[in-house]
Amino acid sequence: MAAGRSTKLDRVFLRRFKKCLGIMFPTWLATSTLLFVLLLGLSFLQQALYYNSGLIPSRYVEVMVDKDRSGFQQVLVTSVIVIISTSLVKSLVSFVSGVLYVNWRGSLTRFIHKFYFAQDNYYELNVLQRDIDNLDQRITQDVDKFSNQFSSIFSTLVISPFTVGYYTYQCYKSIGYIGPLSIYGYFIVGTLFNKILMAPIIKLVFQQEKLEGNFRFKHMQLRVNAESTAFYHSGLLEEKKTNVKFENLLGVQLKLVIYQLLLQCSVNFFDYFGSIVSYMVVSIPLFIGDFDDLMPGELAGVISKYSFISMYLVHSFSQLIDLSNKVSDIAGYTHRIGEVLEFFKEKTGPSQDSFRFEDNLDDGILFKIENLTYSAPQSIDKPLVKDLDLEIHRGKNVLITGKT
Repeated sequence: MAAGRSTKLDRVFLRRFKKCLGIMFPTWLATSTLLFVLLLGLSFLQQALYYNSGLIPSRYVEVMVDKDRSGFQQVLVTSVIVIISTSLVKSLVSFVSGVLYVNWRGSLTRFIHKFYFAQDNYYELNVLQRDIDNLDQRITQDVDKFSNQFSSIFSTLVISPFTVGYYTYQCYKSIGYIGPLSIYGYFIVGTLFNKILMAPIIKLVFQQEKLEGNFRFKHMQLRVNAESTAFYHSGLLEEKKTNVKFENLLGVQLKLVIYQLLLQCSVNFFDYFGSIVSYMVVSIPLFIGDFDDLMPGELAGVISKYSFISMYLVHSFSQLIDLSNKVSDIAGYTHRIGEVLEFFKEKTGPSQDSFRFEDNLDDGILFKIENLTYSAPQSIDKPLVKDLDLEIHRGKNVLITGKT
């Protein structure tokens, strides 16, 4: 493959991922694009409801500290309405993400099928070349897992820039520049640390899917050749060969689990430590005396409100850090799908169009070849026939002789 065998979060990944996005969102009026717009609108509505529900505790604190009965009833009714609305919108976001998953899998699979079954590419991919393993695995499983994993994080990726921007402004307005600056520094450290841990996981996901395909193919091979295998009583030999493939798969899976443990520990640490960071940020204006003129009820409400704002900004960044496991899986699937797409791109390039069929031959000519050179699949530098010209005419017999 001209593109190499990269399995990292690098430019090759971005190029392959961009190609997949081009297939998933072919036009501005495609179904997937319209679903994306709908998902974006629902995500904005969901975040607005989250914001209102997050402010409800501070309102409860104020009315309960002041013993305001009518205010408490009003807050209670408002909170019930907000919670019902939030539950409904959250379910709709999940539903639209599921529809996008089905749509993306259909688009990617149909696109690959279009080229896979053209020009005998299925034969070359499965028999002649050795760079791309297990085409059935890539088309049936990797495309499915890529679409499913990406749909599960898509709404978070879409809304995160807007959420981070809004809560950054709110945090700056309420606490000052030191608040968002501290949280941004915390996020950058967490991101860089997790990226280091993600690198080997992407490679292992790529290898695991390859070995999964090899293991499944071995069982399929035995199923197809069960009669001949039984005829030769080769059960023990096939068991040994199958177990070798299975042990190779288990070895890679064990390494993957170990690296995922390290990544998960890092993700969990930054998740839980984020709550401490939010309180540290809120404590700054409190201890320098910005709230000294407030009554106890007002002070409790302000602290609760500012804590929510800073905590939600931390939460927005933590959500992105939490995606590390899924992003590493998606990167592995992207490379496996991208290799197939790059093969099709090479096959459909101008250099591959030198052999063509023509329908404007003379009436007496049934078949015509000009300047044909061919060789065995594994010996391209040793042609069997070179510069062959041949015409087959209607009603004329042809006898071909030569060395054998």
